[in-house]
Amino acid sequence: MADTSTGGSESGLDSGTDVTDTTGLETDTTGLETDTGEPCTGDTCSSTLTLRFAHALPLLEGPHRFRIQTPAHDILCSVEASLEGDKSCFGFAFADLSWTPELVTVLLTNPFFDTVTNPEATPFEAVSVQVERGDELIFEAQLPVDAGEAMQPDPCGPACWQALAQATID
Repeated sequence: MADTSTGGSESGLDSGTDVTDTTGLETDTTGLETDTGEPCTGDTCSSTLTLRFAHALPLLEGPHRFRIQTPAHDILCSVEASLEGDKSCFGFAFADLSWTPELVTVLLTNPFFDTVTNPEATPFEAVSVQVERGDELIFEAQLPVDAGEAMQPDPCGPACWQALAQATID
């Protein structure tokens, strides 16, 4: 896991105010400066968590349900009985699912922020995943999350992450 202690989302500004925005919404900091005199740009970014599952699942015998549990959300994605497809998931507004005969991908946009448990929006260390076909549990794992390197296009704005978790379903 990458060190998240230096990628905080609060920066001191010379105007005496702090800009905190870990939700992915724009915060206009253009024209302000950091404590070190670096100019604020107003540029924004979004964090993502991509979950990739290499598989040999019999997709036409579906649907296959992917239950994903993060510290902030319980997400349910359903891979329909089709060789390829894409759709949204339940339990998180910004969860997109796509699948092919070899790969299932779930993309979560801005998944880390939670006002109570994670106001700094640092990446999770792990997510839990269960895959079911009908009443049968066919896969269960705790997947480590590789946070990658923090990006901060605006030195006065939040840090963003392009995190990844992967597994193979046999």
